[in-house]
Amino acid sequence: MPGTLTTRPPDCRPLLADPGDLTLVFQPVVDLARARVAGYEALARFPGTAAPEAWFAAAADAGVAAELQALALHRALAAVPHLPAGTFLSVNVGPHLLGTRPVQAALAGRPDLRGVVLGLTGTPRWPT
Repeated sequence: MPGTLTTRPPDCRPLLADPGDLTLVFQPVVDLARARVAGYEALARFPGTAAPEAWFAAAADAGVAAELQALALHRALAAVPHLPAGTFLSVNVGPHLLGTRPVQAALAGRPDLRGVVLGLTGTPRWPT
């Protein structure tokens, strides 16, 4: 049924093998006092009808949460050079994943993190 959310958790392992199915959308963050776009929040979007939270939860259950988070970070950070001058990029990260090797490698892969804001998610299992 189009437009309905699935209740079965998605299998995220094929996504990690073929990361082209992960897409990002960039939601503007508006500075209301100046009436301008101040930055963008990168939001992961996945194939099918399962919500992003379901994908990150399934990745945690499968033991690949850090790998999925790193994939999303790689994609988001690759967009930084294409953002308008004077704007920032916000990326959500699970705080429990910050010290993992895949997430650290994703962050280290971007030589300049100026203008990048990490939003720590309130849910310990997945970013929002």
